[in-house]
Amino acid sequence: MHVPMTPDALPPDDERGAHETSSDANVVDPVVLAERRAQRAELAEQVAARRAADAQALAAELARERARLEAELDRAQLREQDGTDAGALRRRLAAAEEAAASAEAERRRVELERDEAR
Repeated sequence: MHVPMTPDALPPDDERGAHETSSDANVVDPVVLAERRAQRAELAEQVAARRAADAQALAAELARERARLEAELDRAQLREQDGTDAGALRRRLAAAEEAAASAEAERRRVELERDEAR
């Protein structure tokens, strides 16, 4: 797994590419600033896309786990008719559903961030 890099982790615009004026004030070339902003926006979009893909993969994994637990719960309910308790499976299923909902919410949030970065 990778460590997500946020646009905040990028260095601020600095004075590289700047030149001195007669009053010794630093003036940054607008073209250089525009290039840097474009690069940061592109990086932010790439980061958001990776995070969205990670969230989507997690959501898919949790959906598979939920389906497996539901099948297991169904089997347990059949056994319950024979006196076997399915409470533990219900709790695991509820936890899996909660995790899936959380992953879906994170995926939606990351997609919004990606759209905003564009």
